[in-house]
Amino acid sequence: MAKLKMTGFARLLIAMIFIVPVAYLGATFINGGEGLEDLKEMLGMETATAPTIEEDAPLFPAERTEKPAPPMEKAGQDEEVMDELRDKLNEMYDENSALKDEIVKLRKQLEAATQDN
Repeated sequence: MAKLKMTGFARLLIAMIFIVPVAYLGATFINGGEGLEDLKEMLGMETATAPTIEEDAPLFPAERTEKPAPPMEKAGQDEEVMDELRDKLNEMYDENSALKDEIVKLRKQLEAATQDN
């Protein structure tokens, strides 16, 4: 019967199956996390802690104190914000262009200084 040899890559994969989880648990322990609990949450397993519920959040929409703005007011605010962002973008573009021009000017001065020497 022929003896099967395991390739180096297969050995690496089998070693990684054991090394990676141990490294993860070690890293979470060092960072102050609860490694097994985090691992269970990632895998979707049941955990001992119950999910927390925010007590400040109202359960029913009628209990909310702030009312949403009407759609037309929201649209106006969005347009104002977009205009401000566009203006800021244009200012940054102009500044960028001025800096590029200054770089070109300084490079020419540098080339002229090195050719004189």
